[in-house]
Amino acid sequence: MRLLLSALTILSLLAGIGAIFQGGVLDLNFFRCMWKKNYECPHEDIRFFLYTPTFRKGRIIDMNKPKTIFNVGFNTNQQTAIIIHGFNGTQTSRHIMFLKDAYLSRKFNVFAVDWEALSQYPCYLSSLSNTKLVSQCTAQLYSFLTFVGCTSKQITCVGHSLGAHICGMMSNHLTKKQYKIIGLDPARPLIEKHASTKFRLTRDDARSVQIIHTNAGLLGQSSFTGRVDFCINGGQVQPYCEGDRIKQARCSHFLSVCYLANAILAARPMKAVRCPSGCVPNNRIPFVKSNRVRLKLLRVGQDTPGKPPNQPDYHTFAMGIETTTHRAGPIAVELLATVRCHSGQPASQPARQQTRAANMVVLLKIILSSMLISGGVMVYAQAQHLLAQALFLGDPESYNTTREDCVWKRGNGQDVCPDEDIQIYLYTSGIVKDKFKFDHRLRDWLNNTEWDHTKENIILIHGYAGGDDTLPIAVLRDAYINHGGYNVFLVDWGALCQPPCYVAAVYNIRPVATCLAQSLMQLRDLGLPVERTTCVGHSLGAHICGLMANYLNFRMERIIALDPARPLIKPGGVNRLDQGDAKYVQVIHTNAGHYGEGGRVGHIDFCVNGGRRQPYCGNSTNINLCSHIWAICYLAQSLYEGHEPMAEPCSRRCPSNAVLSGIREGRRRFGYAMGYAVPMGLKTPPNASGSYCIKDNNPPFCPSKPSMPGDQRCCI
Repeated sequence: MRLLLSALTILSLLAGIGAIFQGGVLDLNFFRCMWKKNYECPHEDIRFFLYTPTFRKGRIIDMNKPKTIFNVGFNTNQQTAIIIHGFNGTQTSRHIMFLKDAYLSRKFNVFAVDWEALSQYPCYLSSLSNTKLVSQCTAQLYSFLTFVGCTSKQITCVGHSLGAHICGMMSNHLTKKQYKIIGLDPARPLIEKHASTKFRLTRDDARSVQIIHTNAGLLGQSSFTGRVDFCINGGQVQPYCEGDRIKQARCSHFLSVCYLANAILAARPMKAVRCPSGCVPNNRIPFVKSNRVRLKLLRVGQDTPGKPPNQPDYHTFAMGIETTTHRAGPIAVELLATVRCHSGQPASQPARQQTRAANMVVLLKIILSSMLISGGVMVYAQAQHLLAQALFLGDPESYNTTREDCVWKRGNGQDVCPDEDIQIYLYTSGIVKDKFKFDHRLRDWLNNTEWDHTKENIILIHGYAGGDDTLPIAVLRDAYINHGGYNVFLVDWGALCQPPCYVAAVYNIRPVATCLAQSLMQLRDLGLPVERTTCVGHSLGAHICGLMANYLNFRMERIIALDPARPLIKPGGVNRLDQGDAKYVQVIHTNAGHYGEGGRVGHIDFCVNGGRRQPYCGNSTNINLCSHIWAICYLAQSLYEGHEPMAEPCSRRCPSNAVLSGIREGRRRFGYAMGYAVPMGLKTPPNASGSYCIKDNNPPFCPSKPSMPGDQRCCI
């Protein structure tokens, strides 16, 4: 009976782990479990991938010939990060890739340890045993790095879940103590109460051991084993992780990777204070006017002061690569900036903005960008909070700038182009980090990039509070890139439209259009075919597409305007988008009359669900803002053959309450003319004109099946 109960207990544990890592009881296949008892290194099932700032694509390293690391740009004078994934992971897991890219942005050498074959589901027990071999082989790599000239201070071991314990177990095979270990929610099951200190991460494994707790007590350990322990939002369950307990745990567990990547990338600080009570629910930082003087928040990140403050209850810490080595106990953390959990470098900020932001202490709620767990399954915060708050319209708690930070261009032709506040990035592949910054000084710039002359070209312009790596424009950018048929030129003018500076942003659209027109003419001279180029703009970005026509010496082929902004836009064709700005102007209305323009604007205007408010935004905190943003998801859906939203002609302008005929709704035709249904988006025929209506109660570009194209960030 005891044996049966033990078997059922183990089966239940594995079933729970399966639910956490996207497996199930029916997927149990113990024949593929690998138990390694002969500890010989190098080992064929433990691979090391090296990424360097000069060789970002990475290469597997032959540990029988370790000096080959110098063939891919390894530099002993640069800092090095060793990243180790956890159970059921791989070095190509998206969250690991995000962290890798964050370190590369700081000019680190990055080794990604791949022990996927030894950590597969449902083999958690064998994975625990195999951590000994992985730690031994990784320690061999560590020793070689110190042999060729790296100092221990230059090497950081970063491990997630079981990978965190591997970082600690490396100390069993090293003659000299490591300098720095970062444990990302170290795994708890069968370790916290059963493993000896020799087979788990402890504070004695390095001079500096920091732990980031995001799911303490379930998937992550709850004990404080670092020299500094960060309790993120209580350290147990992250507030924006939805669903049942298993889904919340999975989401929270992997978010520890997000926090570290954000600490490395973020231009704005995170804060931490002492929390003697440790990782407990609702362990939030008190922050009210009455105690602002008494409570001194400490920066978490790159700008941590070099010396601890005088007060005995506070210490100086940095979450990430600059953590100090003194011991302090648990720390409570709340984010003071948007979490960045995607690849690529953060949008550049002018020096004057960095200086002003450095003097501010404004507590913000977290806005989660996105998170991909191992196995390729996405975990997101509730989409309406992820996208619908992305523009920060009218919410002073969603940004840490003031009107004093607003940038006003001089206008009237007095601004100098090119402008450092206006950048153009070319994306040509499905890997977001592969982008090329436009350099007007290089006469052959276009040919020196991966630009493909056989593909269509997209000029993509964000709206208010946007930027290169910000939502919601990142959804459309990624859709174009993942489709593979487009060269995407993303215009980043985020420095000129940061919140709460909407008035300044409206004023700046003309200077931005002026400089972009000059850049577009230069790109044409470099070989960009304007007849195969479309300008796509959202909100204020749509008007920039139109205003560019005033400064070009040729006529643009096509403009697609996504709910062009309405507030404060002056009347008259010279001040806004109209159908004379390109040979073909298409407008998609989703919030006409509020944040978006109403009436006829282009050659063809699509009114989605009447054009004013979208039905799936009814439960959002701001139905108008949600509706305004979801125009992006409609265009993203239109990229994929067979999934284009179909529209019927209608006589009314947007906003409209027109109801489509049940017979004609959704009808698809192979030839199009007035009176026939046409696809909305990039495949709209150029001879279609007038007002068209779409009735669609489901969020666009939201995949209901794994085989469907889409983006979970478009789901509600």
